[in-house]
Amino acid sequence: MKLLLLCFALFGASYAQFSAAAQADILKVHNSLRSAFAKGTFSAQGVPQLSASNMLKMKWSSRMATSSQAYANSCPDGNSGTDDIGENLFQTWEEVKPTDLNQYGKKAALAWQDEFNQFGITSNLLDQDALDSGIADATQMIWATTGFVGCGVKNCGPDQDRFDQAFKIVVVCQYMEKGNVVDENIYEVGDTCSACGDFTGCEESSGLCV
Repeated sequence: MKLLLLCFALFGASYAQFSAAAQADILKVHNSLRSAFAKGTFSAQGVPQLSASNMLKMKWSSRMATSSQAYANSCPDGNSGTDDIGENLFQTWEEVKPTDLNQYGKKAALAWQDEFNQFGITSNLLDQDALDSGIADATQMIWATTGFVGCGVKNCGPDQDRFDQAFKIVVVCQYMEKGNVVDENIYEVGDTCSACGDFTGCEESSGLCV
């Protein structure tokens, strides 16, 4: 038992994941966005989006969180390129060392979501032009058949590449199943929940398949 506690003391901080409350915040941002698309109430740059018939409600995956945390611990500057999973990366810098990293999960999700407001979305079909337009993080968030997300966060310390050496914070979220498949639909257009399938029902309040 003493050895186990010692190991946790030595390594626990490095591999600490988001708290339950932070996980809930991340999921809330994702599912609120997904709900808006499912119901057809989302507008990007003033353009209303058509409702989705098959939008799954996203759940937290401990396995994805562990994998995301392992990659975040490497303080990456780009995506891992891991096959068969989706992945979003967020970086920010703070002049003062942050004492609570849990806040950055929600900040990351909101930043990714904001890509729709910055760059717009013109179709539910993801072609290469759309993927390259700056909305890839946002489209992964609303990929209809993506049912699971897990995230990790890391304070990478003072960034030696910056003049001010501000503290670099990295958030990684990984998704299953993988979205952003070129020339496939982000979601199926139709009446809300009308294509949930035989093994899922409809959560009426959100318009998501559960």
